[in-house]
Amino acid sequence: MATESTDSIKKDNQKAFIINSIEATVRIGLALLVVYLCLDIIRPFFVPILWGLIIAISLYPVHRRLAGKLGDSPKISAALITFGCLGLLIYPSISFSGRMIANLKALSGRFKSGEITLPPPAESIQEWPFIGEKLYTLWFDATQDIEGVLIEFAPQLATFGESLLTSVGAMGIGFFQFIAAIIISGFVLANADTYKDFSVQLMTRLIGENGPAYANMSGKIVSGVTQGILGVSLLQSALALAGFVVMDVPAAGVWGLLCLILGVIQIGASPIIIGVAIYVLITNDSTLVGVIFLLWSLAVGIMDNILKPLVMGRGIDVPTVVIFLGAIGGFISSGIIGLFTGAVMLVIGYSLFRAWLDNSLDIPATTDKTS
Repeated sequence: MATESTDSIKKDNQKAFIINSIEATVRIGLALLVVYLCLDIIRPFFVPILWGLIIAISLYPVHRRLAGKLGDSPKISAALITFGCLGLLIYPSISFSGRMIANLKALSGRFKSGEITLPPPAESIQEWPFIGEKLYTLWFDATQDIEGVLIEFAPQLATFGESLLTSVGAMGIGFFQFIAAIIISGFVLANADTYKDFSVQLMTRLIGENGPAYANMSGKIVSGVTQGILGVSLLQSALALAGFVVMDVPAAGVWGLLCLILGVIQIGASPIIIGVAIYVLITNDSTLVGVIFLLWSLAVGIMDNILKPLVMGRGIDVPTVVIFLGAIGGFISSGIIGLFTGAVMLVIGYSLFRAWLDNSLDIPATTDKTS
């Protein structure tokens, strides 16, 4: 009888285990399905939301001071910051687009009128290894009949044109994503306390008693990276662009954008800035003006080497390769806006991983006030 009772208990336990396992599997499956559907729905908005949160965290100290001066009015402060950021984004973009269109029209007009002619190739080009003869022949034919050369390479030019249009379209999408991100950051700033409490609650739920410490560290990392990498790169590229515009450098906006990109990916904008300065020094009629612009360019070119350590040195020690991989990976996956969000996110992940690995945030949840 004892054996039969034991077998019956085992069967009941096995049956209960199977039922509980099936029920748990169904519940987990439904939960995963809901999470997947939610993520799929917000996937088109993920990058702007992420960038909006980054902007909001970076501008929070400014928002807090401005709200205090406005009589503790966070919503008014958030609105002013949002409209200010939109103005700083939209006006230069429209101005840059207008200048580019005007330059292309002028270039096309000069080309059609025959003002632009190709100089004949140097004889020494034929001595270049591998490509010398072909390059010399192509260049010489272009000086004689450029339209015929263009017709010969029409398929390659069409492919290049399609790639160029795709790139322009991606830049347009990135522009609207920037606008959406700024608007989102405004809503976050207007309800900063609520979102701050939510982040602490979320990190506590995920990590445990050290959740508030990790949440605080994440905010400091975002602020440090955006100010030290993005902020310094924006300032440097803006000063460089201002100099290019004053000196009437051709395609000044393109060079300014390249300065920003090279600054974010940690290569540095100095090669472009110094290269443009040398061009101005050679082509400008006034040697004094060229020398002054060269000195200005040298100062702008090295400013990131001075400012970045000062801004990022406040508790953030991240290898350059992490920032580089984050920026490039973000750009490949999400376009121009991913250039910024990728660097920030990878730095956050790396820093939190190192903190967890080193156990540097193993602090008690409460402290004994009597000691």
